[in-house]
Amino acid sequence: MELRNLEYFVVLAEEQSFEKAARRLFLTQSAVSQQIRRLEADLGVRLIDRATRPFELTDAGRDVFALATSIVRQTQSIRGLAHDREGSAGGIVRVGVTPALLFSRVVDGLRLIRRDNPGLRIELFNDNTPQIQAQLESGALDVTFSNTFGSVDGCQDVLLYEDRLVVAFNPETYPHLVSGEDADGAMERAPLDALDGLPIISFARKSARANYDAMLGYFTEHGRSPALTEVVASYMDQVGYAKAGLGVALVPESLMSAVNVPNVSWVQLEPELPTIPIYATWNPDGLNRSGTVFMAELQRYFSTGGI
Repeated sequence: MELRNLEYFVVLAEEQSFEKAARRLFLTQSAVSQQIRRLEADLGVRLIDRATRPFELTDAGRDVFALATSIVRQTQSIRGLAHDREGSAGGIVRVGVTPALLFSRVVDGLRLIRRDNPGLRIELFNDNTPQIQAQLESGALDVTFSNTFGSVDGCQDVLLYEDRLVVAFNPETYPHLVSGEDADGAMERAPLDALDGLPIISFARKSARANYDAMLGYFTEHGRSPALTEVVASYMDQVGYAKAGLGVALVPESLMSAVNVPNVSWVQLEPELPTIPIYATWNPDGLNRSGTVFMAELQRYFSTGGI
């Protein structure tokens, strides 16, 4: 039995919704559902009654919730004590992120690092990938987060996680893409052929090569030649294009799980759309003690599944 699954169960029970729990945990609904099923398998009991809407905790689920809440709180206290003993970092770390990552697990990681290192000041800068990379190369930023690997000379990259793409659309314009939920409260998938003939809003290749190639490679692999509407815009801007009914946008699931845009829905495809890797990039020779502690904390959170 893994501690993180107990933590996920506590959040699910508190939120009483797979959707809200997934948003709070910066995970997909299906990922939350899988971890809860794994916890149930480990314990040998059903924790939630999925036949009800909204779901209810079983008798065993209520007992486990009470104990799990205590365990999670004690674990948080132990983590805090360890940081107090070691001494938390102080100083300033300048962090650059792309617009979509303001709604991602990256920002949750920043929050946890600040919580555990109250003397550490994190300054956050938001711009497109080429701009934050240029600032990192010049020394104006200490760390950047993007989906680009190996593009800044002298810097190191580490893969933190991968974010799956989903289809954002206006349900009034494309009602055939609207889907229901399965027994676990997870969204049902739409077939790929539901996009046949629809304009696909995308980055231009020169401004986001990795994103463009991943998307186009997916369609090519499945024998499709989509009609692309290339725009110079962020993922959030592309959601705005989708809201206007100008096409459908392929955007990160974390973004759509975190924001609620009126007249915009989203759906996963079958076969699944590709994932977009999220990297942290930094110059190891340019980090001071605060930056070094920041990077160690960041990698610890992501490598242990703490985020």
